[in-house]
Amino acid sequence: QGSRKGRWRRFGWLLAGILLALTLSRMIFVNVHHVNRAGVAARFEYEGLGWRLNRAGNRMAPAYDWIRGHTPFNSIIAVDPDLPGINNFSNLLHERMFYVKTPYHGHFADGIPGYDERIRELRLFYSGEMSGGEYQGMLARMMDSLPGRPLYAVVKDGEGSSSPRIMEERGAVLVYDGGEGASVYWLNPEIDG
Repeated sequence: QGSRKGRWRRFGWLLAGILLALTLSRMIFVNVHHVNRAGVAARFEYEGLGWRLNRAGNRMAPAYDWIRGHTPFNSIIAVDPDLPGINNFSNLLHERMFYVKTPYHGHFADGIPGYDERIRELRLFYSGEMSGGEYQGMLARMMDSLPGRPLYAVVKDGEGSSSPRIMEERGAVLVYDGGEGASVYWLNPEIDG
């Protein structure tokens, strides 16, 4: 605008107009396709620092809520990698990390060292076919790769290795009982959490 040449001023106005048009079109696109897409509510909404589920019936959500409010920030969460919709709740856990998380598309995990091994271990853990020795070996590897960090497992009640008897035999401590939903077990209670 400060240029004495009209050509540069027109170019500046054109550039500003293009940027404004792109911004407005992006806002419309996001609003139509992501916020109000076919009237489908998001799975959850934030309410201040808390959150609220918009779709009742998710049996896992209370366990994630418990983790968010009762575990240390440096906790590692071992969640069944084949659990549908797990990626939708990963951002509710804030600083806590998943031991391994199934990506939306497989190519995002290509070339990550140890990724496939972690997925195999958790699939075996949640299948209920893991022997006591295999479980102890897996837990030792987890603790070696993440020293000093408390490890928690979120399990659907009554499925595979989530039987309270099996988890107790493994030395895991039930820290949240979700009734007919999901429970949270502390896998390494010897770590001060």
